[in-house]
This record gives sequence, structure tokens and C-alpha cells, in this order.
Amino acid sequence: MVYARLLSKDPGGMVENSVQAPRSAGWSDGGILEINQVSA
Repeated sequence: MVYARLLSKDPGGMVENSVQAPRSAGWSDGGILEINQVSA
């Protein structure tokens, strides 16, 4: 997943727009939070 890769390799490069792709793919904010906790 591109979002998790970006979060792992360049967490400082994350911007509000970075979370739009997982949201558009149907992920809830809770699911995205879980990705954050595992990837960071």
C-alpha cells in the first residue's frame, strides 16, 4: 500500500492529502489509524 510505504519511509512528508487515497479506497478513519500504528 502506497500510504503505508510513505508513512514508513517519510513520515515527515505526510500531508492531509496523503490520507485521501485510503479514504477513497473505502478505508475508515479507524482503519487508517490502525495502518498508522502498525507502519510508523
